[in-house]
Amino acid sequence: MAYSKWEQKLSAFKSWRKKDVSESQRLTWNYLKDSFLEMVSELPIGKNWLCLDVGCGSGCYLSEIVQQHNCRGIGLDPLKGSSLEAFKNRISACKKLSEVGLIQSIGEHLPVTDNSINLCIMTGALDHVANPEQTFKEIHRILAPEGYFLLLQSVVKKLNVHHDDETHVNEFTVASLKALFKNFKILKLTEATAFRLPCL
Repeated sequence: MAYSKWEQKLSAFKSWRKKDVSESQRLTWNYLKDSFLEMVSELPIGKNWLCLDVGCGSGCYLSEIVQQHNCRGIGLDPLKGSSLEAFKNRISACKKLSEVGLIQSIGEHLPVTDNSINLCIMTGALDHVANPEQTFKEIHRILAPEGYFLLLQSVVKKLNVHHDDETHVNEFTVASLKALFKNFKILKLTEATAFRLPCL
C-alpha cells in the first residue's frame, strides 16, 4: 500500500481521536497502556538493556520505557511525514535523547544484530505488517537468549474472511496469535502478553 494512503488514514484517525472518542474508549486505551507498562516494570531491566519498539509510531511507549527504566531504545517504523515528525518531537522531549535511535524499516526486516535486543515490544502494530510469520522470525532472531518480547494487540472472536482494510492488513484471534508464538515460551497471557526465550 502506498504510504500516502496510510498518512491520510492516520491523519483522519488523529482527528477522530481528538474529537469523537468516547470517555469510556479513552479509559480503555489508558488501562491497556498502563497494564502494558506495568508488565514492563516487572522485568529486570538494567541500564545496559536495549529496547526495540517495532512499529514505534510516535514513540509513546518507547520514550516512557527509556525514561522510567534508564535503558537504551531504538524505534523502528517505516515513518515518513507527520509520523516521523511526531516521533522526533516526542523523543526530543525525552531527557535521555542520546539513548534513543530510529531505524526506518519494516517488521519483516529488522536490520539489527542477532541476539542483541533485551526487550522487544510491539503495540498495536502487528496487524499492519504484511507477513506476521516473518516478523516473528525476525523478532526471535534479534532477541538475546534471556530477552523478552511484549505484545499489545487487539484480537477478534472470529476472523473476517472479507477483511479489506488497507492499513490493518491482518486480524487475529487469541488462537491465531498463539500459533505465531511457537518459538516463544508464554509467561503471561492478558491484554498485554509477554513472551520470553528460550523456546519451549
